[in-house]
Amino acid sequence: MRGGTTGRRAALILGGVFTVSAVCTALLARPSAPARGPRVPPAARPVDAARAPAAAAACRWAVGDAAAFRLASVLTVEGQTDRFEATLSWEVVAAAADGARVRAALSQVVHTQDLTQPAERAASPEGVPFYLDLDAACRITAAAYAPAWDARTRLLVQTQLDSHAFALPQGQAAWREAGRDGLGAYTALFRVTGQTPLTTVARQKAAHAPRGDGARLGIDLRIERAEAVATFDPAHPAWWHSTRGEETVAVTVEGQPPLTLHQRFSLARADERFAPVAPLAFARADGQDPYTLPVAVAAPAPTYATLEEAWAAFSAQRAAGDELAAAHALAGWLKAHPEAVGPLAQRLRAGADPATHPALFLALELSGTDAARDALTGLVDDAALSPLDQARAVSALADCGPPSQAVADRLLARAEGDDLAAGVSLLAVGAMAGRAEDDALRGALNDALAARLAAAPDEAAVHRALDALGNSGDPAFAEALGDALAADSATTRRHAAEALARLPGEAAAPRLLDGLRDEASPRVATALVKALGATGQRPDGALDVMAARLAAGDAQERAAVIAWLGQGGEAESQLLAAHFHREPSARLKQQIGRYVPASALR
Repeated sequence: MRGGTTGRRAALILGGVFTVSAVCTALLARPSAPARGPRVPPAARPVDAARAPAAAAACRWAVGDAAAFRLASVLTVEGQTDRFEATLSWEVVAAAADGARVRAALSQVVHTQDLTQPAERAASPEGVPFYLDLDAACRITAAAYAPAWDARTRLLVQTQLDSHAFALPQGQAAWREAGRDGLGAYTALFRVTGQTPLTTVARQKAAHAPRGDGARLGIDLRIERAEAVATFDPAHPAWWHSTRGEETVAVTVEGQPPLTLHQRFSLARADERFAPVAPLAFARADGQDPYTLPVAVAAPAPTYATLEEAWAAFSAQRAAGDELAAAHALAGWLKAHPEAVGPLAQRLRAGADPATHPALFLALELSGTDAARDALTGLVDDAALSPLDQARAVSALADCGPPSQAVADRLLARAEGDDLAAGVSLLAVGAMAGRAEDDALRGALNDALAARLAAAPDEAAVHRALDALGNSGDPAFAEALGDALAADSATTRRHAAEALARLPGEAAAPRLLDGLRDEASPRVATALVKALGATGQRPDGALDVMAARLAAGDAQERAAVIAWLGQGGEAESQLLAAHFHREPSARLKQQIGRYVPASALR
């Protein structure tokens, strides 16, 4: 329940990173698993084998090859702008038929961070070497950074690179690939739009599955546009010629007006800007995935002598509109003064200005101390607190330090009630299960969640349990959630659909499609279609089911089906074009026009 602590600037300030995806990472960063080595994209999947094939192509490198590229990215929010410009230079240090390794560095860096507070900005990556692995289709498959870079700087560079995630055609005119950016996992549709003299590939991102606990924290993210195009030049080594694109994301924070984040980015081959790359032994480079690293926020030195002085500084920052910065600064002071946690908790009980409560709970959570956990453990059912503040205490306790059995037991006990904090407690246990690195702890939490579902005394309790199973993200719950899609209650079926959308797509998609085949409720059908889209999967038979729903569904359901079809290939486009003249809604006709060329709609 931290939405109240994140004002309009809170959507913009963590991490010092500015791409649309990285801003969302700053909001949602909650590492759910340890780094597991380089990221290797899955094999490309054709969209429609009947389409005219594109010529297969492969990038070519030789040891000693060098190249340079001009990078630019601009993020604009409410008239404020973050900007990044640099030259990316690389030298090939190893090459084979299936790819190459390059040592790279950024020079001529221009990095303005008007949307980010000074203490939270990424350091400039100017001149520091790193490594990239590329495959024969020109994909960047892995990166290894200088150990001197902190998580924020690595994330800054990684999100830059991920903006330009393109691949050469491997014999298809259109295909899909899975990818990840700072927002989360997505499916990208690639189309070859030209082959002479340059190979031109268009990319449209779809089916984003957001990272972290955004929904639970009151953060809603909606991608409104994510389109880009790249050109590859077969006449030059390394093939890359240019990329350009735009992404627009609407961010809604609980209790705040929506924010629209608009990013433009580009890359252009510019060998004349090449700068020699400093040496770095590959064995010294760190290959951890930046998206799994916690983004630490530097806290000011704890110079306050008393809680009163710390409180005065906290109040001044809040008055200046920097609510999240105030929470971070207070958290930093509490780490050095754990003895002050008890008196601070007493201020919450004794009626401190309610407007300060969200930031105070966040400060306790971020301090991560044993004293904070002890205090929050007592606050989760403290009768002196409002129901909302008890729920805030639950959320803060769940995220205060790594998951533990003791905290889980406290939350499970708190979940016995039927108030707001009880519901949040069970959701928090689900999220903890998803973040737990210890197999025994994760298994115990999953067993507790399954038992809650089995023993749920009423429909409301069933819904809370289903939501918690979804929060875990564990494919082991796919069967139970799939069974819930056959419940008599339409509301229960909708909760099951939304929970399945948070599980791995391979486990969830077939069950969602089975539920959609005979679903009678338009509201539930809409949820099923959206959930299926969120998985990024297109199981066998999905197109036939969607065609039937498009013909019979109400306007809301048809809108969801149109969006699902719009992220597909040629067969999906043909179905939309055929439906266009039968569609009675002018608004939905306009929606179809976003996905199908005007020439196909005449």
